[in-house]
Amino acid sequence: MRNGAAGGERPRRRYRVWNWREYDRGLIARGDLMVWLSPDLTWQAPEGTGKRGRAREFSDAGIQCVLTLNMLF
Repeated sequence: MRNGAAGGERPRRRYRVWNWREYDRGLIARGDLMVWLSPDLTWQAPEGTGKRGRAREFSDAGIQCVLTLNMLF
């Protein structure tokens, strides 16, 4: 038995990298995540009076979206 192959199995072929620049970019991009959100979600507070302590108002869909993302990640 060669290279640890057992029971007639073929040994695994070794993966060779020829284009290191592209391989490195692929490793870096592996952790990227793109999320598309609907423009209907209200993310920013409406124009205020400039006074301190004004509560922000967000749509229910915006709040649910943020809570879902929080649970997933």
